[in-house]
Amino acid sequence: MSNKCNIGLCIQLVLRKSQLRVALSLVLITSILGCGLVNSPPSVSSVNSVIANMVATAAKHSFDSEQTSGNDDFSEISRQKKPAQTVALLGFRDVEGRQSDRTEVLDAALVSAAVHTGIPLARDNGLLRDLDSEGTIPLRWSPGQLWPRNWEQITSSRFLSGQVRFETPWAYIRLVLMDRVNGTILWTTQSKVLESELEQRSRALAKARGEVLNASNFSTGIDFHLLVRRVEGQFPQLIDVTERGALRAGDKLQLRFRVDQTCAVYAFLQQSNGQREDIISSDRVYGGRLQYGPGEESWIDLDKVNEVYTLYFIVADRLRNERREDLYEAIDELVQRGQLNRFEGIEMLDVKVTEFLQNQIENSPPIEVLRSGTEIRVGQAETFVYSNGDSFESVPELLSATPILVRAYTFEVQYN
Repeated sequence: MSNKCNIGLCIQLVLRKSQLRVALSLVLITSILGCGLVNSPPSVSSVNSVIANMVATAAKHSFDSEQTSGNDDFSEISRQKKPAQTVALLGFRDVEGRQSDRTEVLDAALVSAAVHTGIPLARDNGLLRDLDSEGTIPLRWSPGQLWPRNWEQITSSRFLSGQVRFETPWAYIRLVLMDRVNGTILWTTQSKVLESELEQRSRALAKARGEVLNASNFSTGIDFHLLVRRVEGQFPQLIDVTERGALRAGDKLQLRFRVDQTCAVYAFLQQSNGQREDIISSDRVYGGRLQYGPGEESWIDLDKVNEVYTLYFIVADRLRNERREDLYEAIDELVQRGQLNRFEGIEMLDVKVTEFLQNQIENSPPIEVLRSGTEIRVGQAETFVYSNGDSFESVPELLSATPILVRAYTFEVQYN
């Protein structure tokens, strides 16, 4: 049996029976990382090597300075001398303070590296806590924080806490070692791995557990603004968009929205002549922030006269971007067959979109396209101010994705 697989057994041994679910999860992920279910590319940016290097450095700081002075072989020190402090492994959170399959992959690598290095691990808080212990403190995290806001209640003298921030194609990992007694940061470092590697391993984790990608329990609220700007004389104003209504050549379109939960958002503008334009294409939109499409100061020109446009705004937990070409091919086939001609065939266009999405979410309830005419709640008006001095007041639609939202508008563009 390989050393990596032995680490999985070590993790299981340090956990008590009451932690069966946690133990199974960690051993399963460790097996995925180290025993061949996922082939990690031999790269300095691999998850295992990055976390191992970070933990090895942190381990030196977890010992008293006199114990480590003059000796670089930390493993030898850990075998000969008993450390003065224990370290709680709090694990990783994203920038919103939440856990996910991706952070769980990082947690498994963290535990494996800590066990291998010989860090004196505490089991009263963090990843190795006894779930049935009366003294267990539930940790509470806030967005943007590297450690829980109730960190002072942690009973171990020191703790390791991490955060991962996604900026495609990278996942930036930060780890901090904190002295709980003195309230000081002893050490911190940052590195990065490929986001695709974390995604690959989290998918393998879900598959090994028998879980479904994009499980249907995802839910998020959305405040959605569809802005259409028109200049009348010299004065810009916002124009209401009605289903199958008419806009004028020269009008400009912009999307603004907020989601409650971090998720994937995709929006595109499809013309009945087959042309299309992506407005938003993001695998990770963070919750609570105002987002823009195509940009904060950018607009889409509606300049194709006598053309019918359909806007699709899609929100889901995750979307497989590599399969988007399948949707485009299905739409192009409608156009080539003459089944999409101005307003004719819009219902078939909706079907192609929902079929594409349905194939991405197994066991999902039927997906419906939300269009005007359905009762939609609205929120309080917001004022948007642009750098050129324009100021518009807009009332958002209050939408929800449970587990997926498809909001659509179809309209034509006419001469002025």
